[in-house]
Amino acid sequence: MVARTPSPGDIYFLPPEIEQLGESAHGHPCLVTVTYIRESKALVMFMSSKLGLANESEDFFIYEQDEDFKATGLRYTSFIRKSNSKKGISEIEVDFADLNSKRYFGKLEGELKTRFEKWLGDSLG
Repeated sequence: MVARTPSPGDIYFLPPEIEQLGESAHGHPCLVTVTYIRESKALVMFMSSKLGLANESEDFFIYEQDEDFKATGLRYTSFIRKSNSKKGISEIEVDFADLNSKRYFGKLEGELKTRFEKWLGDSLG
């Protein structure tokens, strides 16, 4: 049973057995972009703090210096991939059960959320 219903803008941790992006042996944070309440599913975008893997002209950065960084629950400057270079995927679908409260980090808020929505070209709701 899911203790918390995910919503767009939430940040969760996906363990490696759930994660479908990248070839990492460890899990990663992800950002919920869309939720399908009836199906108990969400679309999420992969995040990483390994800045050497980022594409500065395409990926979205969340900097430790950002005013709303603390609300994200992240520990380090991170980026959200525009797409996975090997699979061409920007979002993956996961079950709400995979995004349980034990894995909840925080949320995109304020200027960070506004900047992300501009980068995405769509509203998080």
